[in-house]
Order: sequence, then structure tokens, then C-alpha cells
Amino acid sequence: MKFRIVRSEGENPHSLSQQLRQEGWSLLDWKDPPGTQYPPHRHSHDEVIVMIEGSIQFGIDENIHTLNPGDRLFLPAGTVHSANVPVGQEAHFAIGSPPPAQTPS
Repeated sequence: MKFRIVRSEGENPHSLSQQLRQEGWSLLDWKDPPGTQYPPHRHSHDEVIVMIEGSIQFGIDENIHTLNPGDRLFLPAGTVHSANVPVGQEAHFAIGSPPPAQTPS
């Protein structure tokens, strides 16, 4: 599966976070100060980012993707990505992992 970005259509970012929690996603509220940089890395699990306030830029597949409030980024396990918070603004987002796989009964 490839990463995907779902652009905001005016949804309330807090409502989006709550909806993901109700679907079983484990989310952590996170804030980064202006100028924060994360070097290229990957995770062993799927990840979602819901932008709440400010913006953040993700480097994926040699392209820069900017997330703004209400945007969601879904990163499959193993996706190499970097991130950068623009100078002059804080980035406030929810970051999380999907619900555990359901085991058949």
C-alpha cells in the first residue's frame, strides 16, 4: 500500500481525531516548535497524522507534501519519510497507529 493524503474539506480537526479514536486508532496529541526537523526514517507499523493547527512538511518519495489543519496523512509501515516544521509556526497534530488486527473467532 502507498501513502495517501486526505485533504481537509473544512472538517474540524478535533472531530477527525475523535472519529479515528472511535474506530480504534491509538492517537497521541503532539506539538513541535518552529524549525523542528525529523531526518528520514521509517516505522515498523502503519501510522496516521491528523494536522490540528499550523503546518508541517513531509518528505516522501523525493517530494514535499505540506499538511494543513484537517489534513490526514496515512503512512504504511516501512514508508521512508522526513518532516520539517516551517520557521515561524508551531505544528500541532495527532499521531497514531491503527487498531490491532481482529482475530477471527
